[in-house]
Amino acid sequence: MAFGALEPCPECNGFLVFNYTNFRCTGNITEWTKCSYSTQLPKRRSFEIPDKIKENYDILPDYNPKLPLSGYSIALVGRLSKRTRTLQKQIEQLGGTIITTIDKTVDVIISTQDEVQKGSKKIQDAQTFEIYIVPEQFLDDVLNGRPSIVMEKLKLSTWGILPHIRKQQAQEKKKPRLKPSTTFKFAARSKQFIPEKVTMKLKDGAAVDPDSGKFPLIQGRTGTTFGSKKIDEYDDQSDAIDAFHRIFFDKTGNKWANRETFKKLPNKHYPLEIDYGQHGDNDQIQKILNDPNSKNRSCLPQSVQDLICLIFNVETMKETLLSFEIDLTKMPLGKLSRNQLNTAYQVLTELQTLITSGSTNKTSIIDATNRFYTLIPHNFGISKPKVLDNIDLIQSKTQMIDNLLEIEIAYSMLKGSIDEKDEHPIDAHYKKLKSIIEPIDKNAEEYKRIEQYMINTHASTHNTYTLKLKELFKVIREGEDDRLQKWLKLQNHQLLWHGSRTTNFAGILSQGLRIAPPEAPKTGYMFGKGVYFADMASKSANYCFVKRETPEGLMLLCEVALGKMYECYKSTDLSADKLPTATQSVKGCGQTVPDPKEHYYTDDGVLIPMGRGVNAKIPQSSLLYNEYIVYNTEQIKVKYLLRIEFNYKD
Repeated sequence: MAFGALEPCPECNGFLVFNYTNFRCTGNITEWTKCSYSTQLPKRRSFEIPDKIKENYDILPDYNPKLPLSGYSIALVGRLSKRTRTLQKQIEQLGGTIITTIDKTVDVIISTQDEVQKGSKKIQDAQTFEIYIVPEQFLDDVLNGRPSIVMEKLKLSTWGILPHIRKQQAQEKKKPRLKPSTTFKFAARSKQFIPEKVTMKLKDGAAVDPDSGKFPLIQGRTGTTFGSKKIDEYDDQSDAIDAFHRIFFDKTGNKWANRETFKKLPNKHYPLEIDYGQHGDNDQIQKILNDPNSKNRSCLPQSVQDLICLIFNVETMKETLLSFEIDLTKMPLGKLSRNQLNTAYQVLTELQTLITSGSTNKTSIIDATNRFYTLIPHNFGISKPKVLDNIDLIQSKTQMIDNLLEIEIAYSMLKGSIDEKDEHPIDAHYKKLKSIIEPIDKNAEEYKRIEQYMINTHASTHNTYTLKLKELFKVIREGEDDRLQKWLKLQNHQLLWHGSRTTNFAGILSQGLRIAPPEAPKTGYMFGKGVYFADMASKSANYCFVKRETPEGLMLLCEVALGKMYECYKSTDLSADKLPTATQSVKGCGQTVPDPKEHYYTDDGVLIPMGRGVNAKIPQSSLLYNEYIVYNTEQIKVKYLLRIEFNYKD
């Protein structure tokens, strides 16, 4: 009644409430994101008393609001235009009181700009206590506006905290503080103390025996011990199911029966779509794959067996996902559905559009970030999740989903392999790759040529490691020869490098090299979404993302039907539809290229650009090395797979 009713939030039209030092919005921007609007000076409208209430309360028709400076302590400093007595009378008529000593009890000081610039002792004290300094005009303007707004508008000082905020801060300092316990942490949401370390036996997400007649409810923050658990016992299954339905509705605002048309509601939970398909016992599969005795029963050459074990190494898959801050204890490896991963792609594309358009709407970026982290649970511990507000983060998260999709393929191959009684698991995995993989003898001319190609095309700028060829395999992918047939008449076939993480090779060998789906962001692709190759081995080796602790990676050599190439010297957004007429591929022209004098042609006319790097004399290019891009996967034929050792320099 004294200050007026608060206007709705200007961003979401929600209600504003006072929160210690400012007014915060309690509304929601979208169903995913709370509004973050806050202000110290909210807009207000006149408080209007309904006529019906006036009739019931005799005091209301004659109600007079309190004076504008009621409760304010005001000090006068310096030579002012009006006499002190005149100003004192004016202040008292407005409800304020005069104070002569400058201390923390003073709400505002009336002075002049000259006095502030002089920096007298009283002015210095005002700065120490963060007191606003305003001109005499303040006493006139306060009749038509709130004191805090007028102070902000007329202040002469470069410092100052509004009086009500300073008082609130002083009260906060007086409040007693609880000492942190060394044994327990306080769970704010659950209002209870829980042990810092909790040992629970979990299997497939269930905290209790499914046949115990108990319904478990576990909640908390991923990556911490903050949270609570609750287990209720029921006489029969139907009662437990009914309880689950009630809790599901309470948490999500949706009925379980309508989950197929689920709608996210503000301040409510969102269910993750998780594939609970049985993929076998990971530890047991890994044990069988790595058991030297069991390998003797395989029909495959030893080098191929070792390759299969490397490609399907579960620990390597886990390490890859952990590097992207995914919590595998809360989100089991390989369990997120492909549909949910594709939705996450779409959110990243939305974020990319917001960032590249120069949008200043921080709330929209936070909203999309919330949706992404809901779809792909991360483990940030007690740290604040990163807002996905720059292209580098979008690119990193895109690579993360790329790897999740590849690992999903590998896991689908592991499905049921533990139950294969008549066939060795390594042989079963090999068959699922749909490829013939044959080791090439190290004394063969073919082996030596590929090894020399790798050595010659190690770029001078990639000088933190050297490459050693451990094994070379010839690869024939199912159906790839037939798909390449219509491109055989096309000129310019080259044998080019492609590198990727070892966890991706189950998908690459079984399904081929693929182009990113339409829903994936375009970020990170210099020449649009396509399949990228290089003629410098070390350029592709960098994409193996090998660590010093496990310095081993896999690379491909592919016959690529390039045809007529569209040559580019800087980043250009291209696709199959955007290629110039009569061109079939793109070449990003680099400043260093394999020496054309050392080119080698195979019997079937495929060029191997195996010369040492020389200056291409293309100063206008922004690329250090060549890149080759095709937008049709039928132009690719995988010919060799290389198992390479990375020797890092100290």
